[in-house]
Amino acid sequence: MFQDYKKERPGFLEILNKVILIIPVILFFVVGVSLIVHFSGQLSTKDKKALRARNEMEKALLSKIPVIVRDAGYSRRSIESGPIYVPSLLVQVMNTDSDTQDRLLLYAIFKKSGRPFCSGSISVYHLPAAESREAQIKCVESTGFGAIAKGLSLMETTTPLTYELFLQAGDVSVKVAEDSISFKILGPNF
Repeated sequence: MFQDYKKERPGFLEILNKVILIIPVILFFVVGVSLIVHFSGQLSTKDKKALRARNEMEKALLSKIPVIVRDAGYSRRSIESGPIYVPSLLVQVMNTDSDTQDRLLLYAIFKKSGRPFCSGSISVYHLPAAESREAQIKCVESTGFGAIAKGLSLMETTTPLTYELFLQAGDVSVKVAEDSISFKILGPNF
């Protein structure tokens, strides 16, 4: 009535057959994952065209509106607790195009130890052809009722400060300059 069942152990060939069947599945999975990783970092043709068009617009903007950083340093300002030194840039913006340029924005980001410390901007609403303007961009902090100059004490000016200057016209924004600021007083108190 009852039979003594012995569990048969699979032979070497059966084990080899199972392993051989699993290897293509593992290879297919590894190749699939590596293809996904490889192509996830690639830009599509549409994105490449858009990037190329944006780069051409940036180059055209820089060729029409060159911006030069004349000087970089600090503007001294007196407050109740003593003088503060406000990071500032003296820039010159020119219009080499035959058309008048309207609504240009120059903005700078000042960084301390690699982190943004403050920023400043200046708008150039109307720049006729073949003319240039000089402007001073100061480190200011916007408040609900205006802007407050953000500065450093004399001791803090010994730590390096860097800046990035951008030009924006319409939808196009281009980095114009990037450098460090050494201690130098720019102009009189403001």
